[in-house]
Amino acid sequence: MYIDTTTCKELELIECTSKPGNQYSLFGAINQTCTAMGSRALRLNILQPPTDLATIHGRLDAIDRILSCESVFFGIQSELKSLPDTDSDLET
Repeated sequence: MYIDTTTCKELELIECTSKPGNQYSLFGAINQTCTAMGSRALRLNILQPPTDLATIHGRLDAIDRILSCESVFFGIQSELKSLPDTDSDLET
């Protein structure tokens, strides 16, 4: 599924039209990512959400497992922070 530009703008999914900055958008409200790669992945998942139930349930199960053990959560977070940003050249 792809959310078109008009819908994205009207729903203020990525940017707020009435206030500058994205902190008042859905993306800004839920973005707790620690890396640029994570931020891009979140943005992509907002703009192109999965529609396949198996994919959705698989992601929910993975999140549930990660959040059920604090040490696993912080371990994964630490490892992801140390990864190089492979798409940093796309930012420019």
